[in-house]
Amino acid sequence: MKVSQMTPLINVQNAARSIEFYRDVLSFEVANQMEFGGAVRWARIQCGPIGLMINQSEATDSSERLAREQWYADAIFFFDVDDARTAQRELAERGLDVDEPKHEEYGWEFHLRDPDGYALGFTDTK
Repeated sequence: MKVSQMTPLINVQNAARSIEFYRDVLSFEVANQMEFGGAVRWARIQCGPIGLMINQSEATDSSERLAREQWYADAIFFFDVDDARTAQRELAERGLDVDEPKHEEYGWEFHLRDPDGYALGFTDTK
């Protein structure tokens, strides 16, 4: 078996809201989407080599559950950036609730949550 790529799928409360967040805030592009009942319910989004699938499930309680969790309590989607401190300032200026960058052994790192409470980490190696 040869695996060439892995694309996580996240279940969300509102697919349109999540697509807007990842597209407008993190510069993802919509590669494909499907509508059911006149509303977008699934999408595959892409940012360079990074892919993510968004699925709106009527049964998910992700935002309520994940909003209560601390960092590292569940999965974190990490993004490598050129300068984590600059990225943190830019996202904070857009009105996002981001934590302060911390210097770790491998570089600078900070976190935020997407609209459904999924943890997003941003790190550099400077």
